[in-house]
Amino acid sequence: MLATAFILGLISSLHCVGMCGPLSWFAVGQPTTERERISRLITYLFGKTITYVFIGLLFGLIGKSIGVGKWQQQMAVSVGILMLLYVLLSEKRFVALFGAALSMKGFQQLRARVLPYFSKHPFIKAFSVGLLNGFLPCGMIYMALFGALATGNVLNSMAYMLLFGLGTMPLMSAAILLLSSASLLMRRSNALIPIFIAILGVWFILKGLGFGIPYLSPSNLELVVMQQPNCR
Repeated sequence: MLATAFILGLISSLHCVGMCGPLSWFAVGQPTTERERISRLITYLFGKTITYVFIGLLFGLIGKSIGVGKWQQQMAVSVGILMLLYVLLSEKRFVALFGAALSMKGFQQLRARVLPYFSKHPFIKAFSVGLLNGFLPCGMIYMALFGALATGNVLNSMAYMLLFGLGTMPLMSAAILLLSSASLLMRRSNALIPIFIAILGVWFILKGLGFGIPYLSPSNLELVVMQQPNCR
């Protein structure tokens, strides 16, 4: 299941160019050298990924406290249904299901208050913008968090969000470094996002239903080993 986190991150980055692109370019700024530009970009992405891992920790603790580990297959089906729901609804409606309109307003107010304090040093600004951007209300992040919750384990939940964050890096980096050409190509690729999400959602559902198909839909059989076998 952890592999799906990186795939979801790659898909998410196609969406992020339009939603987070301007904020990313603001974080990187206008450095004088290409080396400094790349360094600021890495700093920004590192800050954002730290936030993802932190949120993964919180969701992992929530999952552990409510015993999600016992219901991993049911959680996988639920995550798959959410992904299909994301495809059927517009992202705005999907995000509204979780009350993110209020979250977005709060996020914008927080960003407006905090960023002026970090705008003097370029690397601190890039890192702080990355940290804040990780909390940006987004349907793709919500799906990743439900996927992390479905792992049923704190470390796996953190690893899931780490891989999600790493998955967003390649295409986002290309969009920021190559600017207009890559951004235009990725925006045109947005039409592919629902297809990829639907495929991933169906895979989650098949995995949860446990039809006994290797890798695609493994069964829920567990091997039980007796502590004191009765061999005759």
